[in-house]
Amino acid sequence: MKFKSLTSKLLLFIIASFILVIAGVVVIANYHLTKIIDKSQEEIFTEKINVIWENLDRSEDRLNQTGLREAYQNDFQTAFLSTMQSTYYAQSIIHIKPIILDPAGKILLHPSLHKGESLSGSDASINEKFADEQGNFYSEFSGDPSWYIYKKFEPWNWIILYAVPLEVKYRDKKTFTALLLATMFTVSIIVTLLLSIVIARQLRPIKTLTKITSEIAAGEMEKPILTDSHDEIATLAESFDQMRLAVKDQFHKLNLEMKEREHIEKELVELKQYLLDIINSMSSAIIAINGEKKITQWNISAEIRSGISAEKALSQPLETVCPELAQTYPLLTESIRERRIKKFSKQERISDENTIYEDITIFPLSTTSLADSGAVIRIDNVTKEYEFEQQISHRSKMDAIGQLAGGVAHDFNNMLSGILGAAQLIQRKTEKDQPNLAQMSELIIQACTRAADLTQKLLSFGRKGKIISTPLNIHSLITDTVELLSRTIDKKINMTCALEAKNTTIFGDGSGLQNVLMNIGINASHSMPDGGEFIIRTKNTWLDKMYCDSSPFDIEEGEYVQIEFEDSGCGIAPENIKKIFDPFFTTKEHGKGAGLGLAAAYGAIRDHSGIIAVESKLDKGTTFSVLLPCSESEAQNDVYKTEIVSGTGNVLLVDDEEVIRLTCSQMLEDMGYTVFVASNGKEAVDMIRESDNRIDVTIMDMIMPVMDGQKAIETIRSFDAEMKIIASSGFVKDAENNRLESFNLSGFLHKPYKISELSQLLKATLQN
Repeated sequence: MKFKSLTSKLLLFIIASFILVIAGVVVIANYHLTKIIDKSQEEIFTEKINVIWENLDRSEDRLNQTGLREAYQNDFQTAFLSTMQSTYYAQSIIHIKPIILDPAGKILLHPSLHKGESLSGSDASINEKFADEQGNFYSEFSGDPSWYIYKKFEPWNWIILYAVPLEVKYRDKKTFTALLLATMFTVSIIVTLLLSIVIARQLRPIKTLTKITSEIAAGEMEKPILTDSHDEIATLAESFDQMRLAVKDQFHKLNLEMKEREHIEKELVELKQYLLDIINSMSSAIIAINGEKKITQWNISAEIRSGISAEKALSQPLETVCPELAQTYPLLTESIRERRIKKFSKQERISDENTIYEDITIFPLSTTSLADSGAVIRIDNVTKEYEFEQQISHRSKMDAIGQLAGGVAHDFNNMLSGILGAAQLIQRKTEKDQPNLAQMSELIIQACTRAADLTQKLLSFGRKGKIISTPLNIHSLITDTVELLSRTIDKKINMTCALEAKNTTIFGDGSGLQNVLMNIGINASHSMPDGGEFIIRTKNTWLDKMYCDSSPFDIEEGEYVQIEFEDSGCGIAPENIKKIFDPFFTTKEHGKGAGLGLAAAYGAIRDHSGIIAVESKLDKGTTFSVLLPCSESEAQNDVYKTEIVSGTGNVLLVDDEEVIRLTCSQMLEDMGYTVFVASNGKEAVDMIRESDNRIDVTIMDMIMPVMDGQKAIETIRSFDAEMKIIASSGFVKDAENNRLESFNLSGFLHKPYKISELSQLLKATLQN
């Protein structure tokens, strides 16, 4: 009998079952027998001890009746021990004899130890276990595990006990267990033998069927499958025999076809292998076509590029397998006809939502007959080289814009500050008496504001702007922006929000981010002049280190809030997708857009260590995706106020531009402040030293001759760490911004600023 046969497996299963049953029965029997024996032995020896205890009690009564207890106590005790000796120790049929100890634990009566000895000689811990009036415990007696049961006789302080070896106590249990095991083992062997005979008889037809089918598998198709069984096995045998006949017929047909094909396939395999060895050694994608532009060769690199195997590509028209090569077809025909090499450089291809750039070279085959003409197309992936060139170009462009913005921002914002300040002063003084003049002042203020906004966008894109970062709730910011947009965009546009992000706190500039959201929303509305759907969605996503390292943005691993702006507008042409974040790029008519909205949005998101991306299809719509890192800080609600608040105190105004000193001084005096002025940082430092703490707050310009604002603040902090200082500038470089943060400034005014901003910041600074 083979070990892997069904019979052996069944028998092993049966034997294992019997073993488990026997083990279970033995364990259960052993458990219950132990409990029964323990209970029985305790009752037996308790009764024996009680008999001795009652005899002691009677001796005690007689001793008390004598009236001379102290005189006769030793005699009574000696007499009782003698009685015990003759009663229990003189009889050989009593194997377990009682033991009596005195109050000190010394032997009074023992079958093997002498009077006065101690049980502690064999087990030092035994005497410590007689704490209760009666009880039992397990210990060793003369080196053998034993069970002790005892009871104290309090009048004499004697301890009556029995020490029963465990071997003696559980002798009957072992005998019963051995008998049970022998009986069950014998029954198991008999049942197993009987079952093996029955199983073998029942499985005999299956063995016969297995043997015949093995012969068929070895190629013996002529031998029929027969069995003397008349049950389900016979039906199975008949089915196998029908299958044998069908296989025999198909095998014969297959042999004929194989012989016909063998010679042809041999030649084809040799030719195919020869060509594959040539083109598969190339790292470029190699595609060979014949005169009908059908593919004749397709190497491994072409498979990797397209995801199409050679088996599927061969003999197929090139335009069917590679529709992305449609722009090469005219030059392909020309190359074959003129027998000249043609090349396309840096052709764009969209693959798996990524853009790939390729160099495509067409090599016409050198043949003598046009009927045998064809070409080899080599495709090289030059994406990395292209992206490297673009990065260098983009970086150069950004540096140029940053230099341009930094060069003009200071003077331009200073001029705007003077114009804006003067216009606001004129407006405040004429709005009641000369409304026409006040209206003209408002036009000047609006023009200054738009010019300042244009400069701010340029600064933001060139990383020259001042970012005021606070914890923000992005959902609150989106809700506020949607409310503003609802009053701005066409009512035919249905605007909805699906704000599903759980962690909504970010760290950033609320005003700058709101401008980003507004710019994207307004651009979306412009793409839907006839109305449509505009949806804003949010969700949380985790960016891992691998993704962050490969991103063109400077981002770190962590949780982000992803904001999607989806519109159903006209979409963006593929050739414009790469340019939409470039400054001054716009597809709008002249005068309807400066092309800085998305450029500023790009710079703002980058400054917030985030990502901004776009996907678009013509006539299908556009989706902008913005990802901003989550913050664990508690979000604050920004409150934008426009009212002008008055105050009192001494203000030192430091600025090198006279027009700003004049206009800002007038603003401050109108608000109720006493104003001192300085034209550079050195004058400001000297005035503060000599002011004897009369200056309450200093408004410090950052770019000045003689001593600039940063140096002046650093000097002031060296002798007056508590001076309240508000920095003011048209732009601050990143390095300067980081330095200013260490000076504990009270605030920052971005030129040009309005009277309301100045008044509110001064009020908050002096109150704190």
